[in-house]
Amino acid sequence: MSSGSIVFRRIDSSLINDILAIERKAFDIPWSSSMMRDSLEAAHTKVGGLFKDGKLVAFVVYAIILDEAELLSMAVAPDYQRQGLGAILLENVINHAKRKKVEKLHLELRQSNLSALKLYQKYGFEQVGERKAYYPSLQAGAREDAILMTLQLAQ
Repeated sequence: MSSGSIVFRRIDSSLINDILAIERKAFDIPWSSSMMRDSLEAAHTKVGGLFKDGKLVAFVVYAIILDEAELLSMAVAPDYQRQGLGAILLENVINHAKRKKVEKLHLELRQSNLSALKLYQKYGFEQVGERKAYYPSLQAGAREDAILMTLQLAQ
């Protein structure tokens, strides 16, 4: 790997501390260690990471079950955001899902996460529903709606 290059590769739970460090910097309310460990160790879950100069700078966690997939978590370290790394992660998930004959890729995101919403719309995801008051908020007693989105991969 040349200096400054970005490399995507599959990763496993041995990098959980690095994954959690990115998760905690990228989100106001990150997944707990146990939630992340459970997801990383599930048989149907896949995890990929982007590395720059050998350092994990972004990750994606997704699950494939039969002919459907779900994007569970995706984050880019704040110092590396706005460089197209989210798109690289998403393209890797989409391509892997297509190779596995997945028909639909689902995800949910916070209503306030406009940059992610724009990315998903750019790749053809369509809003298929919402979950009212789904996500916890930093404001006491407040909750945020989730947007449900799906990308049709096969007809």
